[in-house]
Amino acid sequence: MVRRVMNPHQRISRVHSYHQSEPEQLVRLQQDHWYPLLEWSREHLGADVKLFDSVLIGAQPEESKKKLLSIVANFDQWQMAGG
Repeated sequence: MVRRVMNPHQRISRVHSYHQSEPEQLVRLQQDHWYPLLEWSREHLGADVKLFDSVLIGAQPEESKKKLLSIVANFDQWQMAGG
């Protein structure tokens, strides 16, 4: 479905990480559940996904976007849905 709606560059260019600095409970949830995924992507995929505190600014490194695109481009609709 995503492939039909967006071209590959659009899919990956929208990969960003907006993280809140409050409330404390949300910050803990981000650290406990999101940060390990970011670390895994750095170690196993070589994709350094950056964190931002604004939805208005920030861009992911081109190399990271290319690496993620090369992986996602091979997914079928079930893999894209997490199945």
